[in-house]
Amino acid sequence: YEDKNHKYWLEDDKGTFIIDLISATQLMRKHGLSVNYDDVPPEILENAALFGNIQHAWLERYYKGLAVYDELSSIAKEGVDILKAHGVDPIFNELKVNDEMVAGTIDMVGFVHDRYILIDYKFTYNYNASSIQWQLNIYKKLLKAKHNIEVSELKCLWYNKRMERFELR
Repeated sequence: YEDKNHKYWLEDDKGTFIIDLISATQLMRKHGLSVNYDDVPPEILENAALFGNIQHAWLERYYKGLAVYDELSSIAKEGVDILKAHGVDPIFNELKVNDEMVAGTIDMVGFVHDRYILIDYKFTYNYNASSIQWQLNIYKKLLKAKHNIEVSELKCLWYNKRMERFELR
């Protein structure tokens, strides 16, 4: 996986390139299942992406054990608190999954009441339930194929910018 270009590929056991994979988000975009931001001015998109990337990075660092709670932004702390309040016990964070054609990175796989739960973090202005549902179902399929983990629930930890608070949907 190459983070800069959001590119996935398969290699054999010796590290030799086999094939490029399409990312789950690229697949969704190709089939019109993702949100279209073409009408949003570039500077607004850049600022929104920067905000989301920073908060996402704080959550990622915390759940990977690279940051302690007191170091987090107030927004990231709220996200951690909501997941704790819902009894989410993190198992995997930023988990790469794939099959022979599609790949993606799952923000979190957790455990709640003896069940696996898949969680994606979103910092978009609007909540697009259909797009999120498609993305999480692709991840669910890939997780089952790659790790034989059966997910019971799909959730989104969404930061509602209008209300300035997280929601677990």
